[in-house]
Amino acid sequence: MTNYPWERKTSGDLFADTETAATVLHAMVLAAYGDEVYGDEDTDPMDPVELWVRVREDFHVTVPEENENKLNALMLAISTDAFYDDPLAFVSICMALSEGDLGDLVNGAMEEVTVPEMLWGIYEVELNRDDQPEFSVPVLKVIDSTVEDHAEEKDVEEEVVVTSYERYVDEMRDDMFNQMRKLGIEEKVIRKLALTDLTPVHNDEGELEYGQQQAPGNPVNLT
Repeated sequence: MTNYPWERKTSGDLFADTETAATVLHAMVLAAYGDEVYGDEDTDPMDPVELWVRVREDFHVTVPEENENKLNALMLAISTDAFYDDPLAFVSICMALSEGDLGDLVNGAMEEVTVPEMLWGIYEVELNRDDQPEFSVPVLKVIDSTVEDHAEEKDVEEEVVVTSYERYVDEMRDDMFNQMRKLGIEEKVIRKLALTDLTPVHNDEGELEYGQQQAPGNPVNLT
């Protein structure tokens, strides 16, 4: 950690704050431990238990479970395609990224993800991926049914449901950008992220498309 670029006390405060976004947690971990986090051809990824022990020792902080869940979920979504392939993983990751809740099974059934949780989950995962795989048909069914159910509850068109909750994503983004400023990330980097819109849009056929505004191969880089 000799080359860690940000003030450790501030970083510790962010690790301890349950409002800190997974992207910011991820940036701090990568800056602290580099290639050790995900491993390479010759070394295994860092064990999550070891990761949090090192964070506690290096930053003198007890990381709340919510933040452990957020970062573990984001790292799973980055290192595997489970977010795009597996409905249960999709729901769990979305819930974790939004509130730090893993979305465990209840009575043997999948918990219901909300539209804002889903939109934020899609945004934050695709912000951090270096590619954008297609969602599997089962995951698309979860996405579509979630939007449809909320539209029926509110008696509005599906487009209205998505547009209304995009404000939630905007607020979450603003909070994340403020956390980045507190950490010490350069304003030019934040401005670049602010111009990246990964929220769903409707195509000419009226169908929802996800993450189409950022070209693959451009994951967020905060250092």
